[in-house]
Amino acid sequence: SAFQNIPESSTTGVELIYDQQRILGSDFDLNFNATWMDALVEDGGDDIIFREADGTNSVFNLTGKQRIRLPEWRFNVFTTYHISTAWDVSVAGRYTSDSFNDIDNKDYVNGVFGSQDGFFFLDFKTNYRFKPKLFGKQGNSRLSFGINNLTDQTAFVFHPYPQRTFFIEGALSF
Repeated sequence: SAFQNIPESSTTGVELIYDQQRILGSDFDLNFNATWMDALVEDGGDDIIFREADGTNSVFNLTGKQRIRLPEWRFNVFTTYHISTAWDVSVAGRYTSDSFNDIDNKDYVNGVFGSQDGFFFLDFKTNYRFKPKLFGKQGNSRLSFGINNLTDQTAFVFHPYPQRTFFIEGALSF
């Protein structure tokens, strides 16, 4: 193993964000963001000599390689429906395209420990807010229930991402 300085890299990209509360006077909120990014090593420095698994030496240079762990595409969409002033239901989607985890960009296998998989996850959450009185004080409270990775997809981002996860949350303040 060795450390390799990268003298010059460039990242070109575009990000689009849309955030609207109560769309057209309705009970829906929408938040969306999308990012396209091209992250390249412009100057990889000196050639790197390394030993292959079969014992032979190989030489390569990082110039022109994609920067690791930076996907080309990402987007998130989050929508909330306000059932009442106290109760909300939200659904979200998260997408990330494949990216490389190895500096030589030769890791093309997905679904294994160490890979950088692309994925699309759906999440669900509902919140209920109420104002209890305790010892003569008005409080603000919230109960939430949610499911992350609703469709139970498997993806690795170096380590395996958690699969379907249920959670319950409560908050009480006075």
